Amino acid sequence: MKKKYWLGLLCFAGLLLLAYGWWNFNKPDGEGMHLKPTLKVAAINDLNIEPERITMTSKIILSNPLPINIKTNRLDYRVFIDSVKVVESSYTKPISIYSADQMVIEVPIEILKEPLARLLQHFEKHKTETADHTVKATFKVDLPVLGERKFSMEFTKRLPVFRPPTLKTEDVDVNSLGLDESKIDLVTQISNPNLFPLKLKDGKYTFTVDNEITMAGSLENIIDIPAKGSSPVAMHLDLKTTKMGKFLWKMLFDKAGTPFNVKFRCKMLTDSKMLKNSNILFNLSGTLDDLTKK
Repeated sequence: MKKKYWLGLLCFAGLLLLAYGWWNFNKPDGEGMHLKPTLKVAAINDLNIEPERITMTSKIILSNPLPINIKTNRLDYRVFIDSVKVVESSYTKPISIYSADQMVIEVPIEILKEPLARLLQHFEKHKTETADHTVKATFKVDLPVLGERKFSMEFTKRLPVFRPPTLKTEDVDVNSLGLDESKIDLVTQISNPNLFPLKLKDGKYTFTVDNEITMAGSLENIIDIPAKGSSPVAMHLDLKTTKMGKFLWKMLFDKAGTPFNVKFRCKMLTDSKMLKNSNILFNLSGTLDDLTKK
């Protein structure tokens, strides 16, 4: 009799657990659940700012409060800044989270030129200085008895907006002519459109003329750029005398038809944990005529 009693009680508890599971997971997208996985953005690393894109790695914490383990092979995610979608991609490595546990994954984020330009236009139109940065993610899981379920998660944090600094050329000066090499100064201006100051270090640059004459150099000093301000940067270049004649000829007689390209890479120094030691690559092209018309 006691065995039947305990067996009946066990079956009843199992039915209650099954009913709870059905009630808690009855919606296919996970809405209305008392328990469901959550995500939190813990950090942003490896930020690289380039003319065509901004790339970074987002460290995301996935938490599983469910009484079962979660396994999935795909996490789809979207990133919004002030309601403007800038990223839509997928994380395709296996994810396995034990019950009442969490897992940290590193998700690559790439904002391309077009959505970045759309975002900057949005900032200017609305005079935006702080914005909600939102990550929305979904994944599917096969649950015992209940079958496949889709979970949706969202994390939002309000942060200062970041506008990439810009580089423009001001002038090019031939300082001295020597037997072995000649000295050239390329004068540039870096502008900071943000409400906070920027400091740049470890600057390295190349100046290429007519796709074949290349000069390179580096900066030892730290560049201070005030908020909403700009700072001049003189790039000192050495050119072998064997190529100086061609360079001077282009400067004197073919400025409009001679292209140039400037690449300047550096690191940012800032109090922002997200931006600190981030890499910036400036890439600027034009003709020698553009330089001398400044």
